[in-house]
Parts: sequence; C-alpha cells; structure tokens
Amino acid sequence: MHTLDVPEDNDELTDVLFVIEGVNLNLASDGSVESVTDGPGTLAAYQALCAAQGYPPPAVLGA
Repeated sequence: MHTLDVPEDNDELTDVLFVIEGVNLNLASDGSVESVTDGPGTLAAYQALCAAQGYPPPAVLGA
C-alpha cells in the first residue's frame, strides 16, 4: 500500500505525479494470481472514484 501524505498546513494547490509501468500481480498465499493491476486500470478506477465523490475529471497527462 502507498499513501500520499500532504501536510495539513498546506493551503496551496499540490501537483502529484504517479508513474506506473507494466503490471502489478497480486498473488494468493498459494502463489496463484488473484488480480492484475495496470496503469490504465488504475487511472479508470481513480476517475470513477473522483466522479462518485462529485469531483470533476482530473487533468491527466499522457493518458
């Protein structure tokens, strides 16, 4: 798990850059693949979560 932490006293716009190359394989305890996560899938999930919370589509570079 990765957590983005922005200081509470930050009162300015914060730009964030995430770079995802390839895929992430999530493995079960027996070594079988439970799920696969890639950049396009992560972007789609992020955009859906923003929309579900009423935020406009975020500006995304290279999508």
